[in-house]
Amino acid sequence: MNINDFESSELLITAVDSLSELHAVLQSTEPNIILWDSDEGVDSYFHLKFLKIRSSIGLCTSNQGQFSGFKKIGQKILVYSDQKIVVIRNNFKLSWKARVDGTIFEIFVHNGKVIVVNEIGVNCFSIDDGFKLWSIYSDLIVGHNVDGDDITLKTEGGSIHYSLKNGEPIT
Repeated sequence: MNINDFESSELLITAVDSLSELHAVLQSTEPNIILWDSDEGVDSYFHLKFLKIRSSIGLCTSNQGQFSGFKKIGQKILVYSDQKIVVIRNNFKLSWKARVDGTIFEIFVHNGKVIVVNEIGVNCFSIDDGFKLWSIYSDLIVGHNVDGDDITLKTEGGSIHYSLKNGEPIT
């Protein structure tokens, strides 16, 4: 689970054994939110307690949370797991949600936009409302590199350079 944006004094992560146990743990913390509890294929449950703001997230995921993570975006928290993204406001209400076509490799903020690199492309979302601004689709991505306003996607067939401003190829 990727939690690099948070210090150990801010966030405590605990694995729990079942959805019912997760619900019980969350009852002791207000406000709280539970994510993806009705999704198929869920095999892992995590209680994420934000120590400074005394609130919690219940995260239901597959793959033991391997493709899950959290990012700080100003006063919001972006949560992702596999192909799903949600952004939660500081009052723990859902701000926006999105889904991408492939398993998420990396999420970063660039010039006020949320950039999502997944296994078959890149998506760009408005940071405010989650509106999809542009998408890039490619062969299976085996690596990528960000350099300023450009991203290079590496596939088995070679590398292609794109602009992070508009998703257009750079020749």
